[in-house]
Amino acid sequence: MSITIAEGSPVPDIRVMTWNIQNTSTVKLRLPGFMTAVARTVAAANVDILLIVEIAAGTDDQALDSLCQELNRQERAINAGAGEHCWLGYFLTPPTGRERYCAVIRNLDMIRPVHPEERHSEELTDMTGDVHFDVWPSSDFAQPAYPIGNQLPKIPLCGLHVAVGVEHQTRRKRDFHGKRIGNGGNSLGEGFRLLALPMFWIHTPTQQDYLLPVVVGHYAAVRGANDNNILAQGQMGQLPGLHLSQLYDRLGVGQYINVRDGGNFRAVRIQEICFTGDFNIDFLRNAPDGKDSIARKNRNALGALTPTVQHGTSEKPAALPPPAAPPPTQPTPVAPLPENQLFPLSLRAAVTNQGTILRFPKPPQQPTSFTTAAFDNFFYGGTRLHDARLGQSPGGRDSGEVIPLYNSIVQPGGQLQPGEIDISALAAHHAELQKNSAHLAPNLQANAGAGPALTDLDRLIGARLISDHLPIVLQFNCP
Repeated sequence: MSITIAEGSPVPDIRVMTWNIQNTSTVKLRLPGFMTAVARTVAAANVDILLIVEIAAGTDDQALDSLCQELNRQERAINAGAGEHCWLGYFLTPPTGRERYCAVIRNLDMIRPVHPEERHSEELTDMTGDVHFDVWPSSDFAQPAYPIGNQLPKIPLCGLHVAVGVEHQTRRKRDFHGKRIGNGGNSLGEGFRLLALPMFWIHTPTQQDYLLPVVVGHYAAVRGANDNNILAQGQMGQLPGLHLSQLYDRLGVGQYINVRDGGNFRAVRIQEICFTGDFNIDFLRNAPDGKDSIARKNRNALGALTPTVQHGTSEKPAALPPPAAPPPTQPTPVAPLPENQLFPLSLRAAVTNQGTILRFPKPPQQPTSFTTAAFDNFFYGGTRLHDARLGQSPGGRDSGEVIPLYNSIVQPGGQLQPGEIDISALAAHHAELQKNSAHLAPNLQANAGAGPALTDLDRLIGARLISDHLPIVLQFNCP
């Protein structure tokens, strides 16, 4: 039985936002004005999938439900014709150390999550076996997804299955979770941030529905801007080991996964791949030579995923899938790669040449740029994503968009335009506590009235009250 397609008018293109909303938690979601600022930013960006990278592991369902309701309200206020059920479906991972990842989908009757069978519901530690996947709540788009029940599937975490170093060339290392670089690149304690694999079934206008896998990661950070992030560099070098990304290797394995439809299955070809999250490697600093040793090491780490130019773009076009092999007629395991046959990927880095981190300058210096590092990014390849239209860089190699959150912050009072944010209540809350430098930006607070216009420092502080990361968006065209 094949996936059943509904009548109607599916969306002609898809926009995916990834946003590391710093320290998202039950407490932060309930701060005055915080959820509204997030929701207005998402609604104005006109995205279909929101990936939240940093959610505290103990964040409760009630707070996330409230966020979804606010997303719904702001979507309907900003975008005429938005459905009454928009943004009501969110999907979490199990805890990855102290955090979880979350995917929120705007319209579950156009885009639905794909999740592994129950025995793999929390973690895919061996994707070389006969793993079946299901479309939630149903692969039949003629059946509406709403109202949403309580049994939402989890986004699985995923293990890497690669040989590490010369000493391991004769045997496959599995399940490196919680180990140091030499054993796979995931650290203990605070750096215990595993990868997750949200997958989305896209309902397209021509009924050529297809699967979009996205690998999400929050890699280990370093305390200082001039510290070499050995761990994150090692973690990035592991990414070619994810078997869903082996679509792009030279052997052509892993092109199909088994998606169940009722009691039967359908062999679904993977034509896209995305990597995103908070990599904690500065993509604006990746020179191949010179005196900057961190830049050279960053360059080497990026080489496993995509060759890039410092303060520039991808050096190669996005990888395309190999010619399609005939789909299997029976459920069959995905063949594992032979040892030492993991090849670097040739993906595009969507926003390599744009900064995505907000930093305060040292007083009395005023900010000359709000974005000073590119630790977040989208890497992508395939048959749809390489044709993304937004924000194409010189030479057409990359395509992505950084949302300038600071430009959306306005003086308190008055009627807000779509996308504008009044964070006066949030600023007053932090100013009273003398936190996050909000007391240094009095013009953000409600009592500023029609006072002086917001300065660059006001806008920088205001944006950082929401997050020190900027949201980034990738758009691709459906057939």
